[in-house]
Amino acid sequence: MSKYLFSIVLLVLLVAPYARAEAPIRWDTLSASEQKLLAPVKDKWATLPPQRQQRLREGARRWQHMSPEQRALARTRFKRWQTLTPEQRQQLRQHWQRLSPEQRSRLRERWQKASPEQGQQLLHELRQRRQ
Repeated sequence: MSKYLFSIVLLVLLVAPYARAEAPIRWDTLSASEQKLLAPVKDKWATLPPQRQQRLREGARRWQHMSPEQRALARTRFKRWQTLTPEQRQQLRQHWQRLSPEQRSRLRERWQKASPEQGQQLLHELRQRRQ
């Protein structure tokens, strides 16, 4: 009996980390302001992975706390990101993953302070480092 109980406990301990995966977020549990900001993805919300739903919700919350200047800057950066090809975006994501936390922090600071022209120069520098 104790051997059986030990096996069950062991199984639960091994499976528990995977069982704690995030639960999907129901659309109707979002606040009115979150729903307004996330309206473009409303139709596919239920099909998004829970991790993506959580990231979108966190982004909506951050957006609500931004000043008008911060929002304008975020829009500019997003437009800049949209001009990149899918290959360029993937390369930047891969490069970002290889950076240390300190390097990410320094790069994030430079990016946040950069004008659009300086941002393009920064992207050029990153591409040069990869080669």
